Amino acid sequence: MSAAGYDAWIVTSADPHAGEYVPARWQTRAWLTGFDGSAGTAVVTADKAGLWVDSRYYLAAEVALTGTEITLHKSGLPEVPDFPEWLKSELSGGSRVGYDESCFTVHEVKTLSDTLSPARITVAAGSDPFDTIWPDRPARPRRPVRLFETECIGTSRAKKLDEIRAAVSRTGATHCLVTALDEIVYTLNVRGEDIPFNPVAVAYLLVAPTGATLFIDSGKLDADTERALKHDSVATAPYEAVFETLRSIPNDACVVFDPAKTNMALKAALGDTRVVEQPSPVERLKAIKSASELECLDGCSARDGAALVEFLSWLEETVPVGPVTELAAADRLEQFRRNRGGYLEPSFTTISGSGPNGAVVHYSARPETQGTLEVGVPYLVDSGAQYTDGTTDITRTVCIGSPPDGFRADFTRVLRAHIAVATARFPRGTYGYQIDAIARAGLWRDGIQYGHGTGHGVGFRLNVHEGPQKMSPAPHAVALEKGMLISNEPGVYRTGRWGVRIENLVTVVDDGETEFGSFLAFRTVSFCPIQRDLIDLELLTDDEVAWVDEYHSAVRERLTPLLDEPHASWLADATAPLVER
Repeated sequence: MSAAGYDAWIVTSADPHAGEYVPARWQTRAWLTGFDGSAGTAVVTADKAGLWVDSRYYLAAEVALTGTEITLHKSGLPEVPDFPEWLKSELSGGSRVGYDESCFTVHEVKTLSDTLSPARITVAAGSDPFDTIWPDRPARPRRPVRLFETECIGTSRAKKLDEIRAAVSRTGATHCLVTALDEIVYTLNVRGEDIPFNPVAVAYLLVAPTGATLFIDSGKLDADTERALKHDSVATAPYEAVFETLRSIPNDACVVFDPAKTNMALKAALGDTRVVEQPSPVERLKAIKSASELECLDGCSARDGAALVEFLSWLEETVPVGPVTELAAADRLEQFRRNRGGYLEPSFTTISGSGPNGAVVHYSARPETQGTLEVGVPYLVDSGAQYTDGTTDITRTVCIGSPPDGFRADFTRVLRAHIAVATARFPRGTYGYQIDAIARAGLWRDGIQYGHGTGHGVGFRLNVHEGPQKMSPAPHAVALEKGMLISNEPGVYRTGRWGVRIENLVTVVDDGETEFGSFLAFRTVSFCPIQRDLIDLELLTDDEVAWVDEYHSAVRERLTPLLDEPHASWLADATAPLVER
């Protein structure tokens, strides 16, 4: 910093593609601070260092920073300024704040400049310093990329490229620069292995009026993949060649790119080329699942649910005789999934938290600090898998034996919030943040709040987190549309005691017309029992009891044919009606 004339340097959690999960090479913030959560920003000045994380990571970051000189700043608390405001208070006019132009998006730089410029603080791009200061820094991943052309997809590569060109043409532009890795592999009907849990490949894609170019490291594509891409007029070029290609785009061209996903180095390469900055057209195309994708998802969700039934049954048998550690439980769950057809890998690191660890929203069990599952202690397990025919994400909270006082009430409150979303009917054009409020309304009445969104988009054999759809308190002007896949996961977290979260995936479906217009609803596509004896029936309405029984009936119908007799018998008991009629 001193040599380059910077008074502060910002280290984000991002890579050049603005991904949530990043290859090891770009995990610079984790290397610098020791905190390896998926989100967080570090800032270094001449004599101070700070780490900003949101409420999901307060506890985990405190542990990671213990004994360091890095100060934890808990973003979201009223008294805690975010890092741009903190920089304004720490630096004087004329100071220079640096960032790696390859890992900061156009939108991020504009937002930062808007905050710091009035204080006469300059935001200045710089090259990546970690090549110099990080010994043995990992190389860019070079795992293979393969075709993903199955009956599940429903839309050909050529049709997707034509849909992108049509969307680009409507903006008056000629080219589309695609930088998000999941959007690239979706468009080209390929899948990669460059990032654990996310079947993507590090690359860029430039879609032109009569062709496209994939910028990717040589040797990653096999002959069949190259041949298939060439058939649809997709050329290949070295990864770094994207910059020279952008610099040489014709003067009469106009390039569409997403400012929230495109790094500053790419914008700089475009120079004076006309641009249109707007959300990527690929994002919406990818979010709306085809009928064949949804049909395949139903199949893999059923197999996933059968594995969970085997796991929950195993917990009931094993925890009383123990010991079962959090990591051992997560490993056993993956074993059950591995035995199911089409299983490939987890879709994220399993959150396996017993007792107080369940209250850490994005808890990550470690060998040296993990807890042990015990009788009478609540256990939260949030997990998912990548299958050849879909991606799953599901959370169940269970307790073997009698739960602690107050737990059943919290469990039932979360169940009611979950049901409120699952049964919501809403007019076309409704935003996710409006549904989020429906989930929270009952909890708010009891003075309860949770610090994460109620739902996130889920990819098809892709990233477990995707946009643009989501359900969170922050206003987000993206309407829910038929075919979108999204999680339904309200929760209650009591620090030092327990966490409760119940999560299923739902898809948006048509729900008829009235004189007031078209309506939509959700169809639940996850199949796994909700522990009946943790439900306080006194807190449920008749309609909510009916929903639980109807859901359990569907679970029993879908999963029983996939189970052996002992597990089918266990499932029959686990899904029996809440009230004898």
